[in-house]
Amino acid sequence: MINTYQISFKSSSSYISLNKLSSKTESIWFVFHGYGQLSKYFVRRFDVLDKEKNYIIAPQGLSKFYLDKDYENVGASWLTKEDNKIDLQNQQNYLTELFNELRLKIDFTKTKVNFFGFSQGVSVFTRFLINYNLKVDNLILWAGWVPDGFFKINKSIIENSNIYFVIGDEDQYYDNPIIKKYIEKFKVILDKKVDFNVFRGGHVVDRKILKKINEKL
Repeated sequence: MINTYQISFKSSSSYISLNKLSSKTESIWFVFHGYGQLSKYFVRRFDVLDKEKNYIIAPQGLSKFYLDKDYENVGASWLTKEDNKIDLQNQQNYLTELFNELRLKIDFTKTKVNFFGFSQGVSVFTRFLINYNLKVDNLILWAGWVPDGFFKINKSIIENSNIYFVIGDEDQYYDNPIIKKYIEKFKVILDKKVDFNVFRGGHVVDRKILKKINEKL
């Protein structure tokens, strides 16, 4: 007979920042990478933003793995279907500790706060916001899924948030009915309009499009 048991232990992880936080900082970005990526590379996509005005923080997915048979390239995942309740709780614990620590150093009321998720990163930050009270000015959902649980969020958390959805017309998820359904849920359930943006390209964070989105914020 096979039995499964659960144990708890203390763990640590990292996060990456880009640019310098100063009195000139106007926007703080929390950027969540997609499946198979690492925050230290993903954060480079945001180097097109004004360095003085934008401070970027990139949390790291906790589950790392090799991407190739030569064991050279490493990526990470935020969550899989295996032990997902445990992994989700670990993820939430990590992000909660990260934000609690940052709030001791940064006064988020003095800057715009942007949450950006790419692919799997969208479900990560939307799940986090369900249980963590933080003023967020802009939610940028780039080619990813919003879990059903998000639509039970306390509306006051995102009452003043602008919501943007971005996807390439060659993305494998373009025109996916699941995406269309949750875009509608924003309107019907949360009374929030989504600024829908389509660009020519695939499942990537295109720097030029990112720059254009930033101009709307």
